[in-house]
Amino acid sequence: MNWKLLIAEIQELGDLTQAEIGEKCGTAQSTISSLVNREGGQPSFSLGEKLKALHKRVSKRKQKAAA
Repeated sequence: MNWKLLIAEIQELGDLTQAEIGEKCGTAQSTISSLVNREGGQPSFSLGEKLKALHKRVSKRKQKAAA
């Protein structure tokens, strides 16, 4: 999974900062930044699942707003 792309989409769709993403996922902004800036960086399993769930939520919210 391309975590950098996933996080960028969360930021765009949810209008969220890295700090806000970290807060929603129960981690520090520096952890999110590390995933974005390090090629091939891998989150822990639980953080990866939280990021995917957040992406799903903000995507659905954006789709509802567009309808």
